[in-house]
Amino acid sequence: MNKLNTKVHASVPLEKIEGLTPEERHSVRAKLASRINSSNELFVSVKEERTQERNRDIAYVRLEALITGAAKIQKKRKKTKPSKSAVEKRLSLKKIASLKKQNRSIHIET
Repeated sequence: MNKLNTKVHASVPLEKIEGLTPEERHSVRAKLASRINSSNELFVSVKEERTQERNRDIAYVRLEALITGAAKIQKKRKKTKPSKSAVEKRLSLKKIASLKKQNRSIHIET
């Protein structure tokens, strides 16, 4: 347990982050809304290591990881459809299964 006073609070104003497009900035603001304080700063606190210097390094790495992860815009999924042969194979297998079940039933003619 860390009993020393080595906790680090790191924050960065969202306006000061360079290299983000407006869309990425909006994405960061939306995805990290719970970590943004009232003064519009992204906030991280770290208290894992015994030294404040190491905690500060971890905090910088976490801020960078949070920003790059939240700024990544997901690509749209391309819709695909099954090939003609795959559809035919599926339908033939269904037909075989259907016939197999029909043959199980008892036909009584009166």
